[in-house]
Amino acid sequence: MISQILTHLVASEMLSLRYIRKKSLSADQLDDSGWEESFKMVVLRITQRLPFLKFKAPAALLQHTPSPLPFTEVTVQWHAARLDLRNFLESIPEKNIRKKIFKHSVVGMLDVRQAMDFFGEHILHHTPQIRRLMK
Repeated sequence: MISQILTHLVASEMLSLRYIRKKSLSADQLDDSGWEESFKMVVLRITQRLPFLKFKAPAALLQHTPSPLPFTEVTVQWHAARLDLRNFLESIPEKNIRKKIFKHSVVGMLDVRQAMDFFGEHILHHTPQIRRLMK
């Protein structure tokens, strides 16, 4: 069901932003990302694009994902979440851009740029499912 996938994507980004916001409060105490995280992102990007690899959503995401929302409602939530994300990203001081503030359930801690890369990859990962359902 397309609305289930879209609801999952919105919930995923909203929960991620909540976590990132919390971690950013103590960003000065966090390590910067480095070559290890760059390598992890390459691996993550590849695995997200392989159609035969399936990933189980983290338990916390499953617990906080509502029942599939109607398309109009999920669209409103998506736009609100993206605006909230944009406002947060614009508020991050330059010195904190490389701080590891995002926790991916498989590859671990990443910086905010890498988190945004993952958000894009996550959408690309689910796009074939949506296309199949639209046929």
